[in-house]
Amino acid sequence: EMVRDAGISQLDMKAAGLVFAVRRVEADYLKPANYDDELVVETRLDTLKGASFDMPQRVLRGQEVLLEARIKVVILNTHGRAARLPADIRAKVTAIAASDSP
Repeated sequence: EMVRDAGISQLDMKAAGLVFAVRRVEADYLKPANYDDELVVETRLDTLKGASFDMPQRVLRGQEVLLEARIKVVILNTHGRAARLPADIRAKVTAIAASDSP
């Protein structure tokens, strides 16, 4: 959702030979969720590098934090190798990170 809201089309990226891929997830499960709980997932963006970025994430039930995670996303080319983020997409990702800053 965050990527789409920033105007980044993953279909356009794929047509250009690039994809986002999850490289690593570190998650702390703090409390269980229950069926029918209304949950909110908060995702921020930080630590933007040439071919990757980190996304801290929290899952909340009301004000109660159920999960805290850190996700590393990499950009891959059609050969499965790391690729630099194109300038236009980098600008959009940077704008997301700036809007999420406190």
